[in-house]
Amino acid sequence: MKIFHEILLQEHSPPIVEHATVFRHKLSYVKICNMKKILLLAILFICWNSIFSQSNFRQLEIEPFIRWDNYPKFINAINSISTYNLSLKGTSWGINSTYKISFKNSVYFKAGLGYYRYSFNDIVSTHQSFGVGDRRIIDYPTQLSITLGTDGYWYNTVNLSLGLGKNFELKKNYRIIAGFLVRNYYTISQCYHLPYDNSFIPQPELQIKNNYKTFKSRYFGLGGEFDIGLVKKVGKLYIGPTIIIPVYDLWKQDSIFPTENNSESRNKWLRGIGTSIKILYTFKKNRHAN
Repeated sequence: MKIFHEILLQEHSPPIVEHATVFRHKLSYVKICNMKKILLLAILFICWNSIFSQSNFRQLEIEPFIRWDNYPKFINAINSISTYNLSLKGTSWGINSTYKISFKNSVYFKAGLGYYRYSFNDIVSTHQSFGVGDRRIIDYPTQLSITLGTDGYWYNTVNLSLGLGKNFELKKNYRIIAGFLVRNYYTISQCYHLPYDNSFIPQPELQIKNNYKTFKSRYFGLGGEFDIGLVKKVGKLYIGPTIIIPVYDLWKQDSIFPTENNSESRNKWLRGIGTSIKILYTFKKNRHAN
């Protein structure tokens, strides 16, 4: 009986030892991962605490703005016959709300939330046979056997922003503000203007909506911009104009247009300008404030 027990142990010991070894390796891996996460959180906490502890002032910034963008030309090849060269421009506007923290030598960090109407409202469509037009073909849901086009469209977006900047103090309560901001856009609805009027048709299902709206939520793109402005102190407020210089923009394509899909994107460098009005309210300012 003893010999049988020893043989049984010898037959089953290797798998048991192997499983135990694997378990120890997995446990060690989990511990290392957890230690890395804890270390990362500790570093982030130290950095954030350092920013707050050295903070000279904290401000709420409200910024209505407008931008003019000239997008790169591209070819829209629907088929061998319908091939268009498209040139798009856009006048877009929005408003941002950001929280600013100054932490060293008038350098500040800011993070915020905003609304942006991302527009493509100036379309030039060139066809080798049909000449120049002002519309872009769209997949409009209709029972009519016609091809429809939009002469302008825009995306209602919510944007999250992060940025860094610096204040340059001048005399008589004036200050120059310069910074760089990165935005991420998330579209919540879309609108396409159709320059048609067939309201005389009695059947509602055959009528074409001039402003065709869709409500598809998805990530839309990102952008980086530089801004510089002059503001004046009025009580606890700083107010003044700003020039916006778009540096880089990336936006997703739209599957409502033939041959496009939402997963692909286009981009541009520069090719735009903007302006805004900054209104800054100071929450806290200690004796070391700039």
